[in-house]
Amino acid sequence: MQTAIATVCLSGVLHEKLDAIATAGFKGVEIFENDLLSFNGTPRDVRRLIEGLGSKTIAFQPFRDFEGMPGDRRSRAFQRAERKFDLMQELDCDLLMICSNVSPKVWEASTARQRTCVSLPNGPRSAGCAWALRHWPGASHQRLP
Repeated sequence: MQTAIATVCLSGVLHEKLDAIATAGFKGVEIFENDLLSFNGTPRDVRRLIEGLGSKTIAFQPFRDFEGMPGDRRSRAFQRAERKFDLMQELDCDLLMICSNVSPKVWEASTARQRTCVSLPNGPRSAGCAWALRHWPGASHQRLP
């Protein structure tokens, strides 16, 4: 069994969190996006740091306001997803934690539920999404209140 912990669960800057995670014996790391954004380096640098500690990035989180968006917001959501997939490749990570959409825009139309159900299978087939279809074995969904 592989144990893992999310960087959001610890205080400090990313390299301190990763050191603490490795010292505690966790072999898997869930990278919280804000930790990555505040890191003074590239996602590949983070990957090397994690691998150097004998760990692996098992999830990237969170991906918010994705499913069920209407019209042009839906297109923008897929563009954001493509950038996340590219970033995940740099981290050597193949699991994205998707949080439920709490945006009021998703519930404005009566067809929101139908739109949510077809969001992923009918996404654009550009490079990032094509990579996801080939290499992305799964996603995790976190329901938000």
